[in-house]
Amino acid sequence: MYGRIRGKYPTGLDAPNLQRQHNLFHDIWVSTDGHEIADEVEKFGARVHGRDEETATYYAPSILAIKEFLQKHGDIEVIALLQCTSPFTKVDYLTEAFNKIISGEYDSVFSVTRQHKLFWTPHEDGTIIPDNFDVENRPRRQDWAGQLVETGMFYFFQTSLIRHNVLQGGRIGYVEVPKDHSLEIDTEFDLQVARAISRISEGS
Repeated sequence: MYGRIRGKYPTGLDAPNLQRQHNLFHDIWVSTDGHEIADEVEKFGARVHGRDEETATYYAPSILAIKEFLQKHGDIEVIALLQCTSPFTKVDYLTEAFNKIISGEYDSVFSVTRQHKLFWTPHEDGTIIPDNFDVENRPRRQDWAGQLVETGMFYFFQTSLIRHNVLQGGRIGYVEVPKDHSLEIDTEFDLQVARAISRISEGS
């Protein structure tokens, strides 16, 4: 889904129709090769970008679809790519990203979450070495700021970056989202987890 940025200040939004009602965007485009999806989103005022067979495969990277989109809409300077596999996207996150990209201080802004994981790198001889910490000074969670991990929820970027085959480049900013909102749905298990989180959130 592509949100073409329009104005400078956001207005109030509601979660069920997040993208459609978001006045930050000049146009809302849903990229799909599915006729049923296209018919449904058009009911809510979204526009449809019909993806070619080459860019609509499971293995095609997002940047291919964006290049295809820009070939038909080359006048766009800033795009917000929202991934439908991130079910917990919130208005506040998009607004923060919008304000950063529209300020001119950043060329790209994307979503991250913070985690406190100790990473190890394997070697061909079967051993592993620490990647992000010193074994003689293992950090405690409460003493460590952790690391930022890309969530894939959204990417705001100057379209000029596409000429360099990247979505993130130039001066890069980020929006940090809570861990419980950072889930990406790639498997049936992820979908069940998302449903469980939703039930917990609705009950709180």
